[in-house]
Amino acid sequence: MSILNLAIGLSGLMLCLMGFLQVRIGTRTDKTTERYFLQIYLILFCFTGANLAGQLMRGHPGIGYRAALYISNFVEFLAPMILVYTVTVYLLSRVDPEREKSSLRTLLLALLLGHGILLVVSQFTGLYYVIDEGNVYHRSEAYALSYLIPLVMMGTDVHLLYEGSARLSEKETLAFSLYFAIPIAAMMLQLFIYGISVIVFSSVIAAFVMFIFVVSDQTERYARQVEENAALQVEIMLSQIRPHFLFNTLGAIRRLCRSDPEAREAVGRFSTYLRGNMDSLAHREPVAFSVELDHTKAYLDLEKLRFGDELTVVYDLETTEFLIPTLTLQPLVENAVVHGVRAKESGTGTVTVATREKDDRFEISVSDDGPGFEPGRKPEDGRSHIGLENVRERVRRLSGGELLIDSAPGRGSRVTIVLPKERDHADIRH
Repeated sequence: MSILNLAIGLSGLMLCLMGFLQVRIGTRTDKTTERYFLQIYLILFCFTGANLAGQLMRGHPGIGYRAALYISNFVEFLAPMILVYTVTVYLLSRVDPEREKSSLRTLLLALLLGHGILLVVSQFTGLYYVIDEGNVYHRSEAYALSYLIPLVMMGTDVHLLYEGSARLSEKETLAFSLYFAIPIAAMMLQLFIYGISVIVFSSVIAAFVMFIFVVSDQTERYARQVEENAALQVEIMLSQIRPHFLFNTLGAIRRLCRSDPEAREAVGRFSTYLRGNMDSLAHREPVAFSVELDHTKAYLDLEKLRFGDELTVVYDLETTEFLIPTLTLQPLVENAVVHGVRAKESGTGTVTVATREKDDRFEISVSDDGPGFEPGRKPEDGRSHIGLENVRERVRRLSGGELLIDSAPGRGSRVTIVLPKERDHADIRH
């Protein structure tokens, strides 16, 4: 029995240490959860350590051992109550974040204080336990009363959990339910089993199980939040119809309407471009490259209206039968026109759109013969390459691909989207 208790104590200390380290460096939890679980594992460490120390010192004569036994027993009886109180306050923070039940917390604190006072009385009267002349621990006839206040507090916790379950996820509800159920069952069992530290072992296991469920729940919540944020970011990016381009285009069309019969065709191209933007808002999944290409061509046709022969567009398309995240090609082409061709002193140049099919991927490149830039350097005008970064992020999230930039001052730029074939979600070949 002594060997079993020593094994329980050492196992408990190891689990507490593992849990403490896991909270500190191994998991992604909110600050409230991290703070409370650090407290829980610290209390459990003291509880288990006091029990283990008591096991080692019992039966050794001497005043020093006797004093140490009284201290270890006091800690062993008080720690579970502090533990229950800490878990209760943590539960309150989850189900009652507005602190409307602050009076309940005060009541539980009073119960904890009352339990501590009774333990002090027991040290001198032997109410719960006595230590004989040989420094051997014995239960008193009123030992069962030491469970009364903890059971009242845990009963309050069960009621609080039932009342506030609507604020908790299923995993959180299960985590707290198991934490309360396991120690309550252990208390009942400990009344009939003498000499084996059932409560110590059950408390450590209950805390460990609760921690696993809570961490799993918060990890899932974090993943969902990241996904929702990414979806929102995509929607925001898709909804960005650049006002300056719209105004410039409308200005060009207005001038054409005065004297040029091409105005009707220009309006049609502009409508095609706007329709492409609007249709993109309805697509979160990748679309056929031909759809994205049509939208890009509508944009380039409009730019040709403005700049005429100053802008040359070349299409070098080896394949068009693959999927691509919507509104990823057009921003690259716009970047090549605005920051490439039009940034040259002459304002003239060529934009080339090319596609290539490899064994394991598709490559889409947009190149220009503009002034180029250093990819890792902040632009001199203070503007960031936010358009490129947005495309990079969307390609990564939606297709598992990557965006590569090949540029240097004085030799133009090439931006390449690489899309792995295994992420091509639909067969669009005819």
